[in-house]
Amino acid sequence: MILGKDADPVLRRFQIKFIAVTASMVGLLLLAVLAVACYMTYTQRMADIDAALDARTERMHLMPAELMLDSMQVMHEYGFDADGTLDSMGEKTPGRQPNEPRNAIDDPLVATSAFLLDENGDIQMTVSNALSLDETTVEEAVDDLRSHLILDRENTETGKIDKLNLYYQLRDYVNGYSVAFASGNYVDSAMASLMMSLGLAELVAFLALAGLAVVLSRWVLEPVERAWAQQRQFVADASHELKTPLTVIRANDSLIMANPEASIASQMQWIESTETEAKLMQDLVNDMLYLAQTENARNDSVRAPIDFSDLVQSSVLQFESVAFERGVLMDSDVAAGLMVNGEPKSLQRLVGTLIDNACKYADDGGKVDVSLSKQGGNCVLRVHNTGAAIPAEDVPHVFDRFYRSDKARTHGTGGFGLGLAIAKSVVDEHGATIAVTSSESDGTVFTVTFPKA
Repeated sequence: MILGKDADPVLRRFQIKFIAVTASMVGLLLLAVLAVACYMTYTQRMADIDAALDARTERMHLMPAELMLDSMQVMHEYGFDADGTLDSMGEKTPGRQPNEPRNAIDDPLVATSAFLLDENGDIQMTVSNALSLDETTVEEAVDDLRSHLILDRENTETGKIDKLNLYYQLRDYVNGYSVAFASGNYVDSAMASLMMSLGLAELVAFLALAGLAVVLSRWVLEPVERAWAQQRQFVADASHELKTPLTVIRANDSLIMANPEASIASQMQWIESTETEAKLMQDLVNDMLYLAQTENARNDSVRAPIDFSDLVQSSVLQFESVAFERGVLMDSDVAAGLMVNGEPKSLQRLVGTLIDNACKYADDGGKVDVSLSKQGGNCVLRVHNTGAAIPAEDVPHVFDRFYRSDKARTHGTGGFGLGLAIAKSVVDEHGATIAVTSSESDGTVFTVTFPKA
């Protein structure tokens, strides 16, 4: 599944390149397999032909020349016949009686035709013609061999007559030469059959694997595409958040510049507004930098066992005044001496974000409960607040960057929607998990589970 035209061009090019590289590697591998199979088949078939030619000429040389030239009956006694029933190892094949059923085991592995030539290369005798070579073909083959008839005693020459597709072995013989022919079709048919069957199988395999590469590319790109979309959304949201304070600052500057003779005291309204917006921008930029640093430092952060109980209790004390100002009752139940492996500043940011979030969204006169306990060897932090529940459709997105519900829960609370995203990043950094449940009857609970130190 290729990404559509509406997908990011960079991702589409990456996917196409991934498919092309994968398909090329698969294709080269299949071609290598085909090449090895062809080489092995060719080598084996050529070995068969060489063995058959060796056996044929060797048998001819084992029989005395005067007997071979004297009588065909003697040749039969030495294992030669007109049908060429001579195996590739040179062993005499058992003859068949008249009307005896054919036994395929008795067939020669490679059919050969053998001839005796005189010193001038003229045919003296047809020893066997299992290939059923016609007279013209034999004459052409022998004519081609005349240039090879200068041989020392006991020499043997093998080769191929390309125009006739015949392999041959030529040897010295008494007052002449012996020659045996084998058809190149024995090799060609095997190679053609292999190329057809294995080539077709590899083509099917290539198409199947290429299709699999397309599916895998889509699977591989899913997290990349998701991260890419999140990054683009992050940039768009950050730009949107920065746009408002920048607009206010420019408007304030325009008002101040429009009255150059006015005193600072008379312009204090615009100056204070500018300061407020600048502070918001600074907070936003700091949050974004912290989030980026947290994600980039996940593998490099130095962790050590810390007293998490003490850290949580300190954060509760720090936010008691904040809860009091907002008319919220805060209660805590922190078990002593619970240790976790982590980075203190990040964990303090995590706990502070969750408690601040609970105080911010608790209803008037509501309650915030912070508990820390040990469960099954794990350290579990729960932050609960009463008040309006998080809408069910918003729960899966509460840890997304810049995500803020437009409903009553977030009305007038301020912030940029980065707090819980930072909390999630800290949790991931420490190999912990975070979950949220929310309902009108039970309020909202954020639960963080740390593995035991």
